Amino acid sequence: MKKAIFPGSFDPFTLGHLDILEQSMKLCDEVTILIAVSPDKKSCFSIEDRVKMLEKLFEANEKIKIQKYEGIVVDYAKENQVEFLVRGLRNQSDLQYEQQLAAANKVLAPNIQTILYMCDPVKQFISSSYVREFLNYKKDISALVPEEIAEFIKNKG
Repeated sequence: MKKAIFPGSFDPFTLGHLDILEQSMKLCDEVTILIAVSPDKKSCFSIEDRVKMLEKLFEANEKIKIQKYEGIVVDYAKENQVEFLVRGLRNQSDLQYEQQLAAANKVLAPNIQTILYMCDPVKQFISSSYVREFLNYKKDISALVPEEIAEFIKNKG
């Protein structure tokens, strides 16, 4: 069984994230969406709400698991016998950052492969930061996030 983790803050999960996840599902039998918990990072949504949003979105898909983790992602991968780290690319600056991160991860976990997927060009502009900004100004986010996420946020607010 090929197992991957797709780590990120997912604050909130966007259509761009969904695109990367769908691409990774073509390669892997199981993908764990790993919500990275960073005490230094101020989030818009609580970790509990991010977990709830993702569980609602993927409740019918047994190949997708949702976990939260505080620590180094490759440590989670080693602890759970995960072979692949999935990362998404939107632009050139993402590529530079992800190349450096993949190299650092390779030092910590030489047997874990990083897979970089290009986001669909139509979705390359989407970021969680834009979603949060739209929400801050009470704008419609339905073109940026999956319907279930938009519904959760609408009902929460």
